[in-house]
Amino acid sequence: DLRPAVPRTGVGMLSRMLSGAAADTEAVSKLNAEIEKLKLQVGEQLLDPRHIVLTRWADRHADSFSSQAFIELKQEIESAGGNVQPIKVRPARGAAAGHGEEGPRFELVYGSRRTRACLELGLPVRAVVDENVDDQALYIQMQRENRGRANLSAWEQGVSYHKALNEGL
Repeated sequence: DLRPAVPRTGVGMLSRMLSGAAADTEAVSKLNAEIEKLKLQVGEQLLDPRHIVLTRWADRHADSFSSQAFIELKQEIESAGGNVQPIKVRPARGAAAGHGEEGPRFELVYGSRRTRACLELGLPVRAVVDENVDDQALYIQMQRENRGRANLSAWEQGVSYHKALNEGL
């Protein structure tokens, strides 16, 4: 009979339970790694942040990339080995579209702080590429996503609305 013997003592049962828990932990780790691979296959991609251009409606002021909140976000991304929450981009269009290997290939919909942190850290940025985002949808999605992130200053919000109104959005 090749089945393992049934433990007869408390120490035996505890030993068997611990070895089973170690095997379960290893299995969970393998499954989590597989989930990460599948996420990338289902819509997320790792992009070179140098190939991403800011939208003309970008609403973050340069000062927001030197704040304590940005420094902490950058440290978190570094310790995780990349951004856990993906950014969103669309293929670059018109003047934003670069030519060759080094030019912009994508326009940022949202995630400028995560993109900037990955750029500064030399890490690829986890992104969702959406080819069906028009200008109005881009602006609306950027505004909605920013409400759940580090708040824009009143000045940044005002400049953003001014640009949108001038562009007819």
